[in-house]
Amino acid sequence: MPVISFLLDYIAVMGLFIFLGYYFYEGVKRMADAIRFFLYSSPFLDRQSVWFFPPPYALFALCLLPKGSIRLLMMNFEK
Repeated sequence: MPVISFLLDYIAVMGLFIFLGYYFYEGVKRMADAIRFFLYSSPFLDRQSVWFFPPPYALFALCLLPKGSIRLLMMNFEK
């Protein structure tokens, strides 16, 4: 019986991580789209220079932000 209990707990925890990871991925994707839209609409940049701002650099920049500002950014995208 302990094996079945362990397997059920493992499946539940892994399902939770997959669920939360999917929503985090969707949020980051929407944020990257918003940043790309902002760069496309900027009068100071042409379209070719936007591709020098790929999503991995955006993710790295998000990791440098404090948690409160990330929460504020996410609240702005929830509207």
